[in-house]
Amino acid sequence: MAFKGLTINTLESADPHIFAEDDAAIYGAILGDGDMVLPYGDAFALSIQSYNTVRVSSGLLAMQGHIGIIEKDDYEDIVLDNGESGVSRTDLIVAQFTTTGMHGTDEFKLVAITGTPGSTNAPAYTAEDLNNGGKLRQFPIAKVTITSLSVTAVEVLNTTMMTMREMADILRNRITSGTANPSGGKDGDIYIKYEA
Repeated sequence: MAFKGLTINTLESADPHIFAEDDAAIYGAILGDGDMVLPYGDAFALSIQSYNTVRVSSGLLAMQGHIGIIEKDDYEDIVLDNGESGVSRTDLIVAQFTTTGMHGTDEFKLVAITGTPGSTNAPAYTAEDLNNGGKLRQFPIAKVTITSLSVTAVEVLNTTMMTMREMADILRNRITSGTANPSGGKDGDIYIKYEA
């Protein structure tokens, strides 16, 4: 397909010209092509609700530019498979994006991946490249420990990304104009202070 305008007005009767893939391309160009938790709400904080239920609080994430959210003051309860008496296991809670293909039908949700009984290792997950024909991508949000019949621990797996303002403030504090350091510069030069 050739070049197309995205931020253009079209007639009501015209075919759609902006798709989820287009928005994901824009967000991916701004945020990067990876998966990340963004600074919003509770950043997917977790709490144990019952022997097999974990509550995921508000948060915002990006998966290769595709954006998913639990709105502020909202949550989602994830029900895990029951444990076995005397056996431990580790489950994962992941954001899961599935698609039927370009301009197809997408689904974006949180799901639990059940680990192997008796193992403390987290289960495997799938991270296909959505920009290269992949149809399933999972992004781990949290690790859940089930001891015997109950959830005993939850651990958030991701550090929340900085905002652009926070990054600008950090850079502003490390960039200095002038000739005091390093020597040999001229007025107006910019150097970056190295702080170990």
